[in-house]
Amino acid sequence: MKVEIWSDFSCPFCYWGKRKFEKALNEFKYKENIEIVFKSYQLNPYLTDKPIGIGYEGFMKSKNVSLNEAKTMLNQVQERVKIDGLEYHMDKIQFVSTFNPHIILKYLVQFNKDKEFLEIMMDKYFRLGQNIADINIIKDALKLINVSIDDIEVILKDKRYINLVEFDLNEAQKLGIKSVPFFIFNKKYAISGAQDIYIFKQILERSYEEFLIQK
Repeated sequence: MKVEIWSDFSCPFCYWGKRKFEKALNEFKYKENIEIVFKSYQLNPYLTDKPIGIGYEGFMKSKNVSLNEAKTMLNQVQERVKIDGLEYHMDKIQFVSTFNPHIILKYLVQFNKDKEFLEIMMDKYFRLGQNIADINIIKDALKLINVSIDDIEVILKDKRYINLVEFDLNEAQKLGIKSVPFFIFNKKYAISGAQDIYIFKQILERSYEEFLIQK
């Protein structure tokens, strides 16, 4: 059974929702029969490879809020994710485009390395405060998953992978997805956000039962 997940590397709730879903999946009896497909989404498509700001400053610019509002919102998220073992440093995050990582993610599907890459890049963004649009940061992530790319810039300009990213973005628009993470189970059940683990469990069980009947 397929579970499609729209997410963005720079989305704090996407990383959190991913972690919660993984915990639910690990407790699911038929987890080996679940195919996870990560779909591309961009929260801030107007950003470039150069940071518009760091931490609170970047959030202020991207969301047009005050410094106090930025600190309150980011610090709340930082505290909430700790319960699921995530370490965020929201005062260090660099607000940059995520298009480059999304392209590499599509490239890595063929090697079954996309999920490892996503995890590492989210960690780099939220815990280490690194510029995940930077080619050198991407190269470092690829080394950690034992993938070698002779010329990353060639991949980043390859229409095959660019088109795959744009297909996901267009599909999200057609489906009316306006917030991520967004999960679709077996092309039928959809939920958004970093839901509680028991909700993920319930939907996994229900959708898998129906999947078996459809077969």
